[in-house]
Amino acid sequence: MISSRFTILLFINLLTFVSAVEEILLNTAQGKIQGGRYATKNNVFYYAFTNIPYAKPPIGELRFEPPEEAPAWKGVRMSTFPSVCYQSAISYGVSQYFGTEDCLHLNVYTPNPNERAKLPVLVCIHGGEFQRGSSYECPPNNFVEQELVFVSFNYRLGALGFLSTGDEILSGNNGLKDQVMALKWVKKYILSYGGDPNKITILGQNSGAVSVHLHMFSEQSKGLFQSAISQSGTALVPWAILPPDVAKNRTNTLINLIKCPNSSNVERIRCLKTKPAKILVENQSAFHVWNHEPSIVFFPTVELSGVKNAFLVKNPWIDEEVNTVPWILGYNSGEGILKAANFFEADKSSTSSLNENFNQVLPISLLYDLTATKEEISKITASLKNKYLENQDISNENIRQFINLLGDGLVKYGTIKAAKRYKDDKFFYIFDHQIKDSFSKIFHAASGLSDIKLPSHGDEFITLFTILWSDPAKLTANDELVAKRMLGYWINFIKTRNPNKEGNSIIWEPMTKHEFKYLNITSERDEMNTDVDFIEDTYKLWDNLQLKSREWEIEVIQSKNKVQIDEL
Repeated sequence: MISSRFTILLFINLLTFVSAVEEILLNTAQGKIQGGRYATKNNVFYYAFTNIPYAKPPIGELRFEPPEEAPAWKGVRMSTFPSVCYQSAISYGVSQYFGTEDCLHLNVYTPNPNERAKLPVLVCIHGGEFQRGSSYECPPNNFVEQELVFVSFNYRLGALGFLSTGDEILSGNNGLKDQVMALKWVKKYILSYGGDPNKITILGQNSGAVSVHLHMFSEQSKGLFQSAISQSGTALVPWAILPPDVAKNRTNTLINLIKCPNSSNVERIRCLKTKPAKILVENQSAFHVWNHEPSIVFFPTVELSGVKNAFLVKNPWIDEEVNTVPWILGYNSGEGILKAANFFEADKSSTSSLNENFNQVLPISLLYDLTATKEEISKITASLKNKYLENQDISNENIRQFINLLGDGLVKYGTIKAAKRYKDDKFFYIFDHQIKDSFSKIFHAASGLSDIKLPSHGDEFITLFTILWSDPAKLTANDELVAKRMLGYWINFIKTRNPNKEGNSIIWEPMTKHEFKYLNITSERDEMNTDVDFIEDTYKLWDNLQLKSREWEIEVIQSKNKVQIDEL
């Protein structure tokens, strides 16, 4: 849901280091590495060690394989410009391809590269709908100023990271297995950079937030983190889990499009390993039905329980988390505005086209076309159009209601449901401040939605990380106050697993089994809120729809897969 242009702009605006104040040579268990000493905008110094391999390059025979640990190196490794995994970005309707498959690298930013420092560690998992993005999207400045070690990394995306043949040949989730390998690297080596391997927080936004929650369901991630932050995404949003049969069918379709032989999966994957990355990525557009929808084609799935190194064998809609840690989660009040803007930006006739094809487009955009029967799809669509739009066509008069429909379905319902079910400490927030450089202002002008004053999907992230691109690139005084308050909660949580600090005027209370409460982050102030009728109404509406077929569908598929395993 983050605009594809965000990734491109980050190349220009998030150059964390340009020239080092001085160089530093660090001796680590993996080998010697040369980094640099840099200064933040507030003249706080830190050390950067970039483009460190955490896994072998996933190229040649290692393409579509689980990651293998990167070996130690000889001599001195130089910190180089961070890599970007191969991907496509659609900007103004035009696809652009960039990056490299040799991208499984991470970056470490530390105020004190001394083993005795043992500082808390924050690992940032970038977003991008599992289709795009890179470690660039996690700038470290605001966090290294707070005596934390900050880590960002890349993982495989799209078809290169999430194809699945539904069996042990290619079980799927290689992008998430990359993440596990990166977390294992942090656990193993971060002490050399001044970090505490037993005080690791994982944070993500969008698909990074989904990834954070999925790590809570994976036995592979056990012991690799001690607290978690999910911003606008959980394992229960509709774009988190691709039903196994759909993942398999889409993989087969892609293989056929590329004209690999119709033979065994072993031979077909062997064929895919010989094809240029661009061919694999550009053929994902063949799955688009309307205006680049579905925008997400290949993403995480549930794997066979008997497969070696399987990341996800639990169904998040049925099973409980196996890694329970203190958790911050929440969303922005205007989550749906970015998706709506993407609808209307590419083609000015999109509104009439959307109205004409509403019954087809809405299920695809909200992804219940993947999990419901045709009869259920029709009922769900009719129910949503009646509830949000009063059975009217989309127009200027009801565009806010349409934005609410998209935001509730894509982010809010799944986030609320995940919070309600979670049994460990959980701190819920709603972000209700529109930063000057809001996505709704910067990217929505062409869609005609720039006058809608709502914090968009991603706005809390650019507030927290101070990602700016307007001229002048400076926060307003109000933005600075909101960013400072928000950063304070996050820093306290990373350091103590509790967002509160002695002396805070507001105590952020955790949710309880019997009471849904949240921190409302607004332009004027933060306040705890237990008046949650609108949240409960949203939850009940969506929970009563026939979306529960996802539970049944994935459960049955897993049962069939278990039989297949027994027969192998």
